[in-house]
Amino acid sequence: GKGFMALKFRPSIINTEVIENKEVKLEWNFPEEHNDDIEYFNVYRAKKSNGNYKEIAGNLNPDVRSYTDEKPGMSNYYVIRAFDANKQTSSSFTTLAQLIDSFPPAKPVAPKAFIDTLGNVTLNWEKSKEEDILGYRVFRSNFLNAEFGQQTNSAIADTFYTEHINIKNLSKKIYYKIAAVDLNFNQSELSEALLLEKPDIIPPVPPLFKQAKSTVEGVKLSWINSSSNDVVKYILFRRKAGKEQWTSIAVIQVSDSVNNFIDKQLTAKRLYEYTMIAVDGSDNKSEPCKPVFARKIDTGIRPSIENIKTETDNTNKEITILWDYPYNNLKNYLIYRAFHDQKITYYKMVQANKNKFIDDKVQINTIYKYRIKAVFSDGSESSFSEEIVVEY
Repeated sequence: GKGFMALKFRPSIINTEVIENKEVKLEWNFPEEHNDDIEYFNVYRAKKSNGNYKEIAGNLNPDVRSYTDEKPGMSNYYVIRAFDANKQTSSSFTTLAQLIDSFPPAKPVAPKAFIDTLGNVTLNWEKSKEEDILGYRVFRSNFLNAEFGQQTNSAIADTFYTEHINIKNLSKKIYYKIAAVDLNFNQSELSEALLLEKPDIIPPVPPLFKQAKSTVEGVKLSWINSSSNDVVKYILFRRKAGKEQWTSIAVIQVSDSVNNFIDKQLTAKRLYEYTMIAVDGSDNKSEPCKPVFARKIDTGIRPSIENIKTETDNTNKEITILWDYPYNNLKNYLIYRAFHDQKITYYKMVQANKNKFIDDKVQINTIYKYRIKAVFSDGSESSFSEEIVVEY
């Protein structure tokens, strides 16, 4: 074995000088009478006092007592180590040298974001390229051209941020910006704004019926549209008065610019109830509006008989009248007749199951005029048919 003397002395950094905010000059002490005990000095640097120290200068002669770091960072922690022939080391204490940083970081790229239907917002963004970034600040505004308020109490080191916002209000949009902050608390410009659309969970205001008019044609409905500006359609419902089940009878698109409807498919005299809802672009449905009641008016007058044909039989002295009337619930037909220019009057009755009438009470060289009316089981009647003229 072979013994050797341990290093008894260590370097001591006595001065750090920042030159023109670009370089750092280090000066240290080491007993000159012990220069022969060492082989060389090495200089090490790290960003943090307990960080990973990297060699920036090596094999400095034992009589050297200074070194200039020409490429320092903004914050620099230095250590000087002395090495002897046996590779034993002795290290100085750590010393900090900082450059004056008055330059803010570059403006970050606009963040990306996601919002759920509960109002939970998650922002994420790209990490800044500067090495001295302390963290990021998040700013928010309801309007693009308004002042953005800071949402983070301090700079956050992560590249994401979460928060909960109120989505149950009339503001449909929200904007976010971020800023980077360096170790000297220099703040970058705010990033470009990120527009985030709030999920629409607020149902629209229901429409309001303005009129429900009973007519012979049907029920005429008119309404005042919803005051909500995001409505895309209206759904009209109908049910028989006193019943529970509603039936959708019409879907009216807002783009059609229609605020009235005529319901014709009704049973006359029966009372009906109507209501309506508004639906917005997110498929939120309003409450049903206040219902209205109306019915189709029954005048008792039914369509007249058409498609009437006549045949004459001179041998049997008869005039035959034939017609077609495609309606149910008939009770009978009434035949009206007149001679020449006389006033037409009631003449005969024909059973409902027959669609022809034979007039055997006729005379030669006479002009006959006929009109027919249908009578229904409920007492209603058709209007008179057109006048049929037969020269016999």
